[in-house]
Amino acid sequence: MENIEAAMKRIPPHSIEAEQAVLGAMLMNKDAVMVASEMLSGEDFYQTAYGILFDAVVELFKAGRPVDLITLQEHLKEKDVPPEISSMALPPLPTGMPPAPLIWPPWT
Repeated sequence: MENIEAAMKRIPPHSIEAEQAVLGAMLMNKDAVMVASEMLSGEDFYQTAYGILFDAVVELFKAGRPVDLITLQEHLKEKDVPPEISSMALPPLPTGMPPAPLIWPPWT
């Protein structure tokens, strides 16, 4: 029983850099939004703020609105999310992240 309780208290595996890379790619390339939204949801993100950003990007995309920093920030303010999330808009990208054309589409 103690092993189960200890396992439940452990931090689940996650990668902040991977979450940042997904969001960065989605903001740089609309094809990345389609691919990521088919595989992930906002609930899959360990960082709650990144999950909220992910959902907002997907909502903009599905509504046919431009997915860029300005429309994302406006959309977050319309959704009445906490100011620390609506003002961050884009998480810091990992250093050395390749440009979107080198990442997406992954099948080329």
